[in-house]
Amino acid sequence: KIAPRLPIEVLMSNSQYKEQRDLFLQGFAEVQKRDIFNASSLYAQKQDAGYRFSDIDPTSFYAVASIHGLPYEPFDFLPTEDIKTTEWNPSESNRPGGYCHHGDVLFPTWHRPYVLLIEMLICQSAKTIAANYPDDKKAAYQKAAEQLRFPYWDWASPTTLASGMPSFLYEETLEVVTPDGTDSSFRNPLRAYTLPRDLGSLSLVGDSANPTKRPYIPDPGITVFTPKGYSTVRHPNTNYASDDNAASLDITTQCSAVFRPSIYQTIHYVKTWDQFSNHGGFQPPSGGKKPTVPITENYGHYASIEFVHDAVHGAVGGTGGHMANPDLAAFDPIFFLHHCNVDRFLAIWQAINPNAWIVDDAEASFTEGTFTEEPLKKLTGKTNLTPFRRTETDFWTSDEVRNIDQLGYTYPELQEYKDPVKLKNFLMEYYHPNLYLQFHWKLTLTTKKNQVGSPFEIRVFLDKPDADAQTPKSSANYAGSVTIFARGPETKCANCKAQKDAVVNGSVDLTQCMQRLNIDLNNQRSLRPNQIKIVAARGGSNINLKDVLVSADYFIFDEGPGHNHDYENWTTQLVGNVYPGNNQ
Repeated sequence: KIAPRLPIEVLMSNSQYKEQRDLFLQGFAEVQKRDIFNASSLYAQKQDAGYRFSDIDPTSFYAVASIHGLPYEPFDFLPTEDIKTTEWNPSESNRPGGYCHHGDVLFPTWHRPYVLLIEMLICQSAKTIAANYPDDKKAAYQKAAEQLRFPYWDWASPTTLASGMPSFLYEETLEVVTPDGTDSSFRNPLRAYTLPRDLGSLSLVGDSANPTKRPYIPDPGITVFTPKGYSTVRHPNTNYASDDNAASLDITTQCSAVFRPSIYQTIHYVKTWDQFSNHGGFQPPSGGKKPTVPITENYGHYASIEFVHDAVHGAVGGTGGHMANPDLAAFDPIFFLHHCNVDRFLAIWQAINPNAWIVDDAEASFTEGTFTEEPLKKLTGKTNLTPFRRTETDFWTSDEVRNIDQLGYTYPELQEYKDPVKLKNFLMEYYHPNLYLQFHWKLTLTTKKNQVGSPFEIRVFLDKPDADAQTPKSSANYAGSVTIFARGPETKCANCKAQKDAVVNGSVDLTQCMQRLNIDLNNQRSLRPNQIKIVAARGGSNINLKDVLVSADYFIFDEGPGHNHDYENWTTQLVGNVYPGNNQ
């Protein structure tokens, strides 16, 4: 049965979905409380000093979150399974493991069954909870359990632009009607997750970046250490507590400068899977076949769904926050609401471009190696999306998750707009940065992803030559940024460590900043290359731009006289080169 995934704001505030809301919150909380280990395992029964991978309960939130990064252990490893010689092995030091598909053509489709997995676990729990309501309420709750789907948070919506992060994503408690009939104050499972074991390594951090020390001063150059019993945080302060105001301010700023312009650009311009699916590319290691077209030319001025995805991670997590680090991000419950929205944009883009899909013979479609994929193996629509099982013996593939109707869910826009043209026009107006401008200015950047060994940002300022990593994003001169969602020094992600030449391609919309500074949008000569200041920053520390930036160029996009209605006949003109031609 097909049911819609709802915006989190609708699920949490519309009385029509009160029963679904009660079940979702209780179901998510129940999944988070599950023990890491199977109750039947010898380790859990304290009959075995060490645990096996098959002892880990794959239905626990800890295990599900671990798929994305630390502690890099096989997921859903069956007692009857053996690690093949072609697969990752814990004893291998020259081929670290990791399931991640970031920066390649499987990024959107790999995360689709990931959200399906947490949705399935919560919905199963919700059905059990619904059966415990009293007879006068049971039927309504059981019906709600059948209709329940995982919600999404639209970080590019007008609501986010105006208000930032919704309060129910960070409030300590929420009101829930439980099966005993009481309207109780319920610990909010959307705010944070408490770690049941140490995550990361204390040996890699100093006292100031240890959450048990005060003042807590996060180090953006390391993988955050989270001790057992501590919760995930966003924009952590010196008391190792989430600074909700700082997170919301960063989200609002980035929604205006990055999220909305990037989504608009992606939906409007991008028509091929290679361009839509990921933020960059990589060259094969020595001996591998190199693409005949340089990977940096394949993406040009386009934004991708992964590019804007990266920016959301950075804005939500902040320096030292779990969401800002790929090894830790999935332990923050907001990760799955974020990726549900990424999946929503994937489904919308598919509806607008129904014939675009993974090209099986694409020269650049390969992996550097993961837990289950040998290095240099080609990525196709039939590549297994491990570790997500369709049956006990078969894994999902991209081709099998292409049609979301067959997966039992849809999104509100797809229900309302069946015509791809009308759907696209609705999205264009909904996410358009400014409906009443003919000219839009954009800076395109290509950045080395793994040179720094941690997440970092490329920030862009106009008419501020002294801008550096300490210059706030609240400055009127701040135009936008490119978030480099790179893994930290502890990573065992084979994809990430092998790809020293991996790049991230993205764009920054300069238009709004130019308006604030009264720079003429209609005059091609009004903005010169030396007025554009590019800063590479890791937290509040500067990074040598020459170490990370490959190129930067800026363009004018002309919508034409009918700019607020015509989405087919835009023209693009290169204005100039900012880097390396202009001395930064």
